[in-house]
Amino acid sequence: MLFKLDAGFKDCEWVAKKPDERCAEDGVTESCVATCTDCGTSTPTASPTASPTDEPTASPTNEATASPTDEANNLQCDDSELRYKAFTLDDEMIKAKCKDNTPDQCDIPGVSGHCRDTCSACGCYDSSLLFKVDVGFRDCEWVAEKPDERCAEDGVTESCVSTCTDCLDL
Repeated sequence: MLFKLDAGFKDCEWVAKKPDERCAEDGVTESCVATCTDCGTSTPTASPTASPTDEPTASPTNEATASPTDEANNLQCDDSELRYKAFTLDDEMIKAKCKDNTPDQCDIPGVSGHCRDTCSACGCYDSSLLFKVDVGFRDCEWVAEKPDERCAEDGVTESCVSTCTDCLDL
Protein backbone atom coordinates (compact mmCIF):
# COMPACT_ATOMS: atom_id res chain seq x y z
CA MET A 1 0.00 0.00 0.00
CA LEU A 2 1.30 3.42 -0.87
CA PHE A 3 0.70 6.47 1.29
CA LYS A 4 1.48 10.11 0.71
CA LEU A 5 4.37 11.58 2.66
CA ASP A 6 5.65 15.06 1.93
CA ALA A 7 5.80 15.42 -1.86
CA GLY A 8 5.74 11.75 -2.82
CA PHE A 9 4.21 8.33 -2.27
CA LYS A 10 5.95 5.80 -0.02
CA ASP A 11 5.35 2.24 1.19
CA CYS A 12 6.23 0.25 4.31
CA GLU A 13 9.31 -1.29 2.69
CA TRP A 14 10.71 2.24 2.38
CA VAL A 15 9.86 2.88 6.05
CA ALA A 16 11.57 -0.38 7.11
CA LYS A 17 14.92 0.84 5.77
CA LYS A 18 15.06 3.56 8.48
CA PRO A 19 12.22 2.79 10.92
CA ASP A 20 13.53 4.87 13.84
CA GLU A 21 13.51 7.98 11.68
CA ARG A 22 10.56 7.32 9.35
CA CYS A 23 8.03 5.93 11.84
CA ALA A 24 8.21 9.28 13.66
CA GLU A 25 6.61 11.05 10.67
CA ASP A 26 2.90 11.92 11.10
CA GLY A 27 0.64 9.08 9.92
CA VAL A 28 3.43 6.60 9.16
CA THR A 29 2.95 4.42 12.26
CA GLU A 30 -0.75 4.04 11.49
CA SER A 31 -0.02 3.13 7.87
CA CYS A 32 2.84 0.71 8.69
CA VAL A 33 1.74 -0.81 12.00
CA ALA A 34 3.79 -4.01 11.61
CA THR A 35 6.94 -2.06 10.73
CA CYS A 36 6.63 0.69 13.34
CA THR A 37 5.18 -1.12 16.38
CA ASP A 38 5.66 -4.40 18.13
CA CYS A 39 2.00 -5.26 17.37
CA GLY A 40 1.52 -6.19 21.02
CA THR A 41 4.44 -8.60 21.23
CA SER A 42 7.18 -8.25 23.76
CA THR A 43 10.89 -7.99 23.18
CA PRO A 44 12.49 -11.42 22.88
CA THR A 45 14.58 -12.61 25.78
CA ALA A 46 18.28 -13.25 25.43
CA SER A 47 19.00 -16.74 24.23
CA PRO A 48 19.42 -19.30 25.50
CA THR A 49 17.33 -18.93 28.63
CA ALA A 50 17.91 -20.80 31.87
CA SER A 51 16.92 -24.46 31.90
CA PRO A 52 13.21 -25.23 31.68
CA THR A 53 11.11 -25.16 34.83
CA ASP A 54 10.40 -28.45 36.54
CA GLU A 55 6.63 -27.94 36.56
CA PRO A 56 4.16 -25.91 34.59
CA THR A 57 3.95 -22.37 35.91
CA ALA A 58 0.15 -22.07 35.70
CA SER A 59 -2.64 -24.59 36.08
CA PRO A 60 -5.43 -24.71 33.52
CA THR A 61 -8.78 -23.26 34.53
CA ASN A 62 -12.27 -24.51 33.80
CA GLU A 63 -13.45 -21.09 32.67
CA ALA A 64 -12.99 -19.93 29.10
CA THR A 65 -11.50 -16.52 28.42
CA ALA A 66 -11.73 -14.38 25.31
CA SER A 67 -8.89 -15.26 23.01
CA PRO A 68 -6.75 -13.37 22.54
CA THR A 69 -7.31 -10.99 25.42
CA ASP A 70 -6.49 -7.37 24.69
CA GLU A 71 -4.84 -6.87 28.07
CA ALA A 72 -2.62 -9.92 27.73
CA ASN A 73 -1.41 -8.81 24.32
CA ASN A 74 -1.24 -5.10 25.10
CA LEU A 75 -3.66 -4.43 22.24
CA GLN A 76 -6.32 -1.75 21.96
CA CYS A 77 -8.87 -2.58 19.28
CA ASP A 78 -11.81 -0.22 19.68
CA ASP A 79 -13.04 2.15 16.98
CA SER A 80 -13.44 5.76 18.03
CA GLU A 81 -16.98 7.07 17.77
CA LEU A 82 -15.69 10.55 16.95
CA ARG A 83 -15.80 12.00 13.44
CA TYR A 84 -12.31 12.22 11.96
CA LYS A 85 -10.72 14.37 9.26
CA ALA A 86 -8.32 12.72 6.82
CA PHE A 87 -6.91 13.26 3.34
CA THR A 88 -6.96 10.67 0.59
CA LEU A 89 -3.93 10.00 -1.58
CA ASP A 90 -5.49 12.44 -4.07
CA ASP A 91 -5.54 15.16 -1.36
CA GLU A 92 -9.33 14.96 -1.08
CA MET A 93 -10.44 15.81 2.46
CA ILE A 94 -12.94 13.45 4.04
CA LYS A 95 -14.79 13.73 7.32
CA ALA A 96 -16.28 10.44 8.46
CA LYS A 97 -16.99 8.12 11.37
CA CYS A 98 -15.56 4.61 11.63
CA LYS A 99 -19.03 3.05 11.60
CA ASP A 100 -19.61 4.56 8.14
CA ASN A 101 -16.26 3.48 6.65
CA THR A 102 -15.99 1.40 3.54
CA PRO A 103 -13.15 -1.18 3.54
CA ASP A 104 -11.00 0.89 1.16
CA GLN A 105 -11.02 3.85 3.57
CA CYS A 106 -8.69 1.90 5.87
CA ASP A 107 -5.99 2.54 3.23
CA ILE A 108 -6.21 6.31 3.75
CA PRO A 109 -3.22 7.41 5.87
CA GLY A 110 -4.13 7.59 9.56
CA VAL A 111 -7.62 6.05 9.33
CA SER A 112 -6.53 2.65 10.64
CA GLY A 113 -5.20 4.32 13.82
CA HIS A 114 -8.61 5.87 14.46
CA CYS A 115 -10.73 2.88 13.36
CA ARG A 116 -8.66 0.10 14.94
CA ASP A 117 -11.37 -2.56 14.98
CA THR A 118 -12.76 -1.82 11.52
CA CYS A 119 -9.26 -1.75 9.99
CA SER A 120 -7.73 -4.54 12.13
CA ALA A 121 -5.01 -2.17 13.38
CA CYS A 122 -4.88 -2.89 17.10
CA GLY A 123 -2.17 -1.34 19.20
CA CYS A 124 -1.12 1.05 21.92
CA TYR A 125 -0.60 4.28 20.00
CA ASP A 126 -2.38 7.58 19.44
CA SER A 127 -4.31 8.42 16.29
CA SER A 128 -2.51 10.88 14.02
CA LEU A 129 -5.80 12.28 12.69
CA LEU A 130 -7.79 15.27 13.79
CA PHE A 131 -11.09 14.28 15.40
CA LYS A 132 -14.16 16.29 16.33
CA VAL A 133 -14.58 17.16 20.00
CA ASP A 134 -17.22 19.71 20.95
CA VAL A 135 -17.17 22.40 18.25
CA GLY A 136 -13.76 21.81 16.67
CA PHE A 137 -11.32 19.23 15.36
CA ARG A 138 -8.60 18.32 17.86
CA ASP A 139 -5.64 15.95 18.10
CA CYS A 140 -4.01 13.85 20.80
CA GLU A 141 -1.51 16.60 21.63
CA TRP A 142 -4.49 18.76 22.64
CA VAL A 143 -5.81 15.87 24.76
CA ALA A 144 -2.41 15.46 26.45
CA GLU A 145 -2.56 19.05 27.75
CA LYS A 146 -5.44 18.08 30.10
CA PRO A 147 -5.71 14.28 29.94
CA ASP A 148 -7.81 13.81 33.10
CA GLU A 149 -10.50 16.10 31.72
CA ARG A 150 -10.29 15.41 27.98
CA CYS A 151 -9.85 11.61 28.05
CA ALA A 152 -13.19 11.43 29.89
CA GLU A 153 -15.05 12.70 26.81
CA ASP A 154 -16.78 10.00 24.75
CA GLY A 155 -14.55 8.59 21.99
CA VAL A 156 -11.36 10.37 23.01
CA THR A 157 -9.74 7.38 24.76
CA GLU A 158 -10.25 5.24 21.64
CA SER A 159 -8.53 7.92 19.55
CA CYS A 160 -5.68 8.66 21.99
CA VAL A 161 -5.01 5.22 23.46
CA SER A 162 -1.42 5.87 24.52
CA THR A 163 -2.24 9.28 26.04
CA CYS A 164 -5.39 8.16 27.87
CA THR A 165 -4.50 4.65 29.10
CA ASP A 166 -1.65 2.80 30.73
CA CYS A 167 -1.45 0.32 27.82
CA LEU A 168 2.30 0.77 27.53
CA ASP A 169 2.66 -0.42 31.13
CA LEU A 170 0.74 -3.70 30.67
